[in-house]
Amino acid sequence: LQFWAWTGRASDQHIQTWVTRTSGLDVISPTWFQLESVDGAVTDTSSPSLVKWLKNRGLEIHPLIHNQFDAELTAHFLADQIAQEKFISSVVNQAASLGVDGLNLDFEAMNGDDRQAYTEFVRKFTAQAHDKNLIVSVDLPRGSLAWNHLTAYDHEQLASIVDYIITMAYDQHYKGSNTPGSVSGLNWADNGVKEFLS
Repeated sequence: LQFWAWTGRASDQHIQTWVTRTSGLDVISPTWFQLESVDGAVTDTSSPSLVKWLKNRGLEIHPLIHNQFDAELTAHFLADQIAQEKFISSVVNQAASLGVDGLNLDFEAMNGDDRQAYTEFVRKFTAQAHDKNLIVSVDLPRGSLAWNHLTAYDHEQLASIVDYIITMAYDQHYKGSNTPGSVSGLNWADNGVKEFLS
């Protein structure tokens, strides 16, 4: 059992404050890498000094990488092998030079048509990360037998590639919901995990 925390784009000072006030934490995932453009350019906000500070406190560091939650940007990127190679190389090499433990892929809001292309991207990304002794995790929606097959996420294939899957068991109710309610009711989250595993 591991306890992970995601910090978003917080400053070093904010992350240090949160960590200092938190007990039992194993892994921290700051948002440090972003797919900037279709050509595979990367926005890198990583912090070598924060890596050292976190390591001195015994924490594993698995920076989050996201696609701006932009379906069109991601579709063009996934159609360009050279862009992918550029992106993967940039992120993996920087992560290795920082001395982090792993990388957390959080590509969201993608087109269902990009299912195979995303799986192949994750396969290439993971292979290069493993070459640098980096652990790879991927964030996937809660899971639903009714619609999983329509999404860009091939749960079964991705599970055979990466080291960890992070199940995003939240957003049962959200800002755009028709009715108010819990962000992740216990039964809803539990059923989602069961469907996910099936």
